[in-house]
Amino acid sequence: MTSFTFKYRKLSILFFLFFSTFLAAQNQEFIAGKLIDAQTQEPIAFASIRIKDRALGMISNTDGSFKVPLKYKEYGNIIEISSMGYQSVELIIHDFLIDEINFIELQPSAFQLQEALVLGKKRNQKNISAEKIVQNAIDRILDNYPIEPYSQIGYYRDYQLDNTQYINLNEAILEVYDEGFNTYDALNTKVVLFDYKQNTDFSRNLFAEKPYDFNKGNKIIDKAYLPSYGGNEFTILNVHNAIRNYNINTYSFANYFESDFLKQHTFWKEDNTYIDDKILYTIKFKKLDSDAKAFGTIIIAKEDYSIYKLEYALYDGNKRNTSGLADKNGMKTQLIFEVNTEYQKINNRMFLNYISFHNTFKLQEPPKLVLQGVELDVDNKLFLLTFSQELIPVLAQRVRNFEITFEGERLVIEKVDLLKNKVFLYPKLDKQRFKNLFNRVLAKASLVALSETALKIEVKNLEDIHGNEINKWTNNYFNQFREFFVQQIKPNNRAPLNIIIFMDRGRPIFKYQPFYKPPNFSDYWMNTPLRTLQN
Repeated sequence: MTSFTFKYRKLSILFFLFFSTFLAAQNQEFIAGKLIDAQTQEPIAFASIRIKDRALGMISNTDGSFKVPLKYKEYGNIIEISSMGYQSVELIIHDFLIDEINFIELQPSAFQLQEALVLGKKRNQKNISAEKIVQNAIDRILDNYPIEPYSQIGYYRDYQLDNTQYINLNEAILEVYDEGFNTYDALNTKVVLFDYKQNTDFSRNLFAEKPYDFNKGNKIIDKAYLPSYGGNEFTILNVHNAIRNYNINTYSFANYFESDFLKQHTFWKEDNTYIDDKILYTIKFKKLDSDAKAFGTIIIAKEDYSIYKLEYALYDGNKRNTSGLADKNGMKTQLIFEVNTEYQKINNRMFLNYISFHNTFKLQEPPKLVLQGVELDVDNKLFLLTFSQELIPVLAQRVRNFEITFEGERLVIEKVDLLKNKVFLYPKLDKQRFKNLFNRVLAKASLVALSETALKIEVKNLEDIHGNEINKWTNNYFNQFREFFVQQIKPNNRAPLNIIIFMDRGRPIFKYQPFYKPPNFSDYWMNTPLRTLQN
């Protein structure tokens, strides 16, 4: 039966200009750019864009886009752009155009000659195995990463993707005070929120933004369990940094990174990659299980075995993905989660550049096609049914798809008419009998709320023009992202004792948290993505 409401009546230094309605709606205090591979014309994601001599910057979005505050154009600053595998460039922000997206091409790196010279000096490293490289990197974590207190200020966001549409975007600027890699992150790290907001310029899906519900199954991650950690999304993100949390259990199958990572995967070397003048080992790995399969890449410096990047993706070994197409790892099965973590070298120590945690989840959503209301028209002797969507005529005009019962008496329907989302039902009653029925319904409604025991409207076999079936709950897959992009590193910086407004890790980050805006708050900004993911 259907319930109802009763009623009466979004390098070569070569710039391309691209008009976008997105920019017209954006805050005019920013200029926008987009990074493109010069050879493939594909967007370059997770590239570093730094304001030279200011120790500030941002990371390009998945579609290569980024934005820079307009004040840096007015200052005449230079931005430095770098990404693994590409030649770094410096650009004068003054040359950027406002109100248009500035497209920037990056050229792939080419340092084979320099690499040959380095290998000539270090022939003993020439045949080092992939496993040995990874072991050396793990053994030297405390040598390569900071053991002294430091802080990092950055842009945090969590959001979901419904196909290519961003939904439920939440953003924050925060400072993370880390006591060093020889301490436990979860116990000692403190966070100060500078600012945070739930971005209402983007669509919100109230069902998708609810917490995971592994008991009722309304919102779950297939083949995985993700604890709520008190609802704090930033905490969830940090737990999945296997490099920082090398000595605690992080995620399958990295687990305890220092002891389990090597044992649980198969490794092999690929062609080296480069960043600036550094040569980096590219190590691929995989884990094949009967129910799950993992693939990834770990990028390690030749000179000191510091880990620059760790990419990890876990798949359901038995369930096909919704697209039916192979992804970047050649997999056609459902992605469970993936983690991308990158570090940068500052003063001979490795500091976080960004971390991105992406998982898919299954959401049980309520019907999109429902009966919203019923009206009784005495003059025309009809029931007017209003639906939430426009209906397919061939189904909506069939008499057998509707049934009207009042106080146990079934009414015979003679004719059905349709006007988009409105259905007109003509019962087999003369005008006087219909008026009597109307008065009886009205009398019932005046005594108590009209219930299904009084008037029942049953509809079946209806579909809207989008293919949604009447009253049908659906299981849909969404992509969830939690990301933190560092804008400034402060080495040797300990958490202040006079500020007691640290983020409550056991409370959702965007609800009832204290925040503190420092005097230089305007130096930092939210690198809000385009409303729709654009390739």
